[in-house]
Order: sequence, then structure tokens, then C-alpha cells
Amino acid sequence: MPEERRADPEDGEAYTYDELAEFYKHKYKKKVIEAYWETCTPVKGKGKAKAKSNGSSAAEPKPKAKAKAKEKQRQDDESEDSNDDKVKPEAKSKAKAKAKVKAKEENGETELGDHPQPGPGKRNITIGYHKIRGLGAPLRMMCFYESQSFTNVAYGDDMKEAWFGKTKPELVKKHSGINLPYIINSGSNGGCAMTHGDGELVVTQSNTCLLYLGRVLRIDKTIHFVHNHFVIDQVMDWRNDLMKVVYPFGDAKTKDQFPAVAAKHLEGSTKTNTTKLEGACKGLYMCGESPQSGDFHLFEMLDQHHILATKLQLPDPLEGCPKLKALHGAFKADLKLEKYFEADCYKRWSQNNGLFTHFTGQGDDFKYGRTVTQLLP
Repeated sequence: MPEERRADPEDGEAYTYDELAEFYKHKYKKKVIEAYWETCTPVKGKGKAKAKSNGSSAAEPKPKAKAKAKEKQRQDDESEDSNDDKVKPEAKSKAKAKAKVKAKEENGETELGDHPQPGPGKRNITIGYHKIRGLGAPLRMMCFYESQSFTNVAYGDDMKEAWFGKTKPELVKKHSGINLPYIINSGSNGGCAMTHGDGELVVTQSNTCLLYLGRVLRIDKTIHFVHNHFVIDQVMDWRNDLMKVVYPFGDAKTKDQFPAVAAKHLEGSTKTNTTKLEGACKGLYMCGESPQSGDFHLFEMLDQHHILATKLQLPDPLEGCPKLKALHGAFKADLKLEKYFEADCYKRWSQNNGLFTHFTGQGDDFKYGRTVTQLLP
């Protein structure tokens, strides 16, 4: 009989109990792991055995709980130890797991929410979007940041055939809401309602893709969820206002009207949104000293508006926002993103759809080009 395998909700991968216990043993006590195992969804089929990557970080867990939570855990442990003859092992396990969850909740964390990242071989990610920066840029940037290889499918001037005629009809069978951008994780083995029998998880809608990738890549921390979600929503408001400027369905019906409409946008919506974001910035990044998924979209909008103002010879909107300027600069200087800033998808692609936009952010000789499929980074 093959060993039972269950899907860990944290990454959607299927593991045996021994594999799960080996991965978490440096971070949680055995009884907590046993209780967590009971929450994992059984996976049907034999499948191939996979070892959950421990890495060097697993051997040196970060002490997340505050003193109060630690003391509470110690008291709970002592209380259980003193009542061994009265409490059944199963009841003890449940009580201990409950105490562990409560202690972590008091400190803004969730059970197993900050464990070390699984090995890169666990995921097989595809990111699909237009052959532009746009809403696809922060998703690609996040993968570069975490050295996560991915298949970049970018639909160009042949998207009528490549996207609407081919890929979309195929993906709509797996996700009725499919749109651009989308993420496919064919390295997932279950644990999610959108995971199909072939182990393929399809995610769509821009903000959902950001939050999903932030979770899968271990960029987002549960304690920052609400504030990060605010950042994502606020940046999307700003981005949607920009779309009314760079495309002819807004106030600028022609390219001749574009400079004046863009200048108004920089003085109006841009100042409104950057003022809100500047005031809400809690550290080097929006939630503190490490970036969350919302920071990557914020960088893209700051960068696009910086380029827009420079091209039109207008004041740089970053100059009035020292925190946002520092955030933008921190990303640009981060060695983890060195390859990203040299990649075509950042350096040479249009900011907006090259078939319709008033502003590409590139030179007059810019050519949109056909759909590409490439492995990055």
C-alpha cells in the first residue's frame, strides 16, 4: 500500500506525513504538526514521492512570537504535562494545536504562515499577458525577485489569433472568468478549488494574481494582509485613471490631445493617489522593511509616471514624495532585480498596448511585434 499523501494548503503540494514533519520540525512541535496534518486534504493517486525542501533557512527559524505568546505556550505545555494521566493523547494534541494557533493570532500571524520557502522545483508557473509591461510587469518582477523561473507568454499584434482564437478558448474550460493577466501553476497537486484533475491551477484577475503570487513565492506576510490589500486597491485606482489618459477611450481622443491630458493627470489623479500612498507608507516599503505584492505594482506605476513626466518634460511626481521615491530607488538598486531591469520585458516593451495607445514609453521606432513564449529569468 502506498503511503497516504496530503496537500499542504501553503503551497498546494502533496506530501507524506514524514515529508511534512521533516520540513516543519525545526519550527513547530510534533503535536502541532500532527494537528496540522489533519487539516490537509488527502490526494488521490500514487504520484511521485517529493521531498519538501528544507534549505538552510529551515535550520534557523525566525523567532516570530512575542514574549507573551511564548509564555502562554510554555504554560500550556506545563499544564498538559502535569495532566498526562487525565488527558487522552488525541485531546492533548488538539488542545496544544489550539493554543499554538491562538498564540500566533495574538501576534498577527497564522498557523504555518511564515515557514521557509519550498524548493524552486516545486512550481511550474506560466504568466500570460499582453506583450507590454502593464499589469503583467509586477507579476514578472516578483518572479525575478524570488529567482522563480516561469514561462512568459506575451500576446502581441497577432493576439486575435494567438489569444482569442487559441489560448482563451482552451483556458475558459478550466476557469470561466479567464482574462489577461493569468497565472497557471501546473506544479500544484491540489488543496485549492481551482485545481484541476491534472494538477493545474489557473488564476486570473489582476489583484488576485498579485495576491496569489505573493503567497506562493512567500513574499506576502499574513500580518500585512489588510494594509497590503489597501495598497493593491489604491494603486489599481491610480492605474485605472492612467488608462483614461493613454488610450483614446478617455479624454485624449487623439495623440495631439495627449500631452495636455497627461499633464492634467499628473497634477490631478497622480498627486491625489501619491499623497495617499505616501502617507500610508510604513517603512522602506509600504508595509515595512520588506516588499509585499502591492509594492511591485506600486513600483510599476511610479516608474511609468516617472517616464511619462520625463518624456513630456514635466516635473517628476516622485520628487514630492520622499518615501515613494525611496521605495522606487530601493527596487532599482536591489541586486535581486538586476536581471529584471536588463530584460526586454522591462527595458524594451511598451508600457501600454502598442496597437492602441498614445504612449508606449519607447522611441518613435518602436514595434510591437508578435506573440512570444519564453522561459525567464
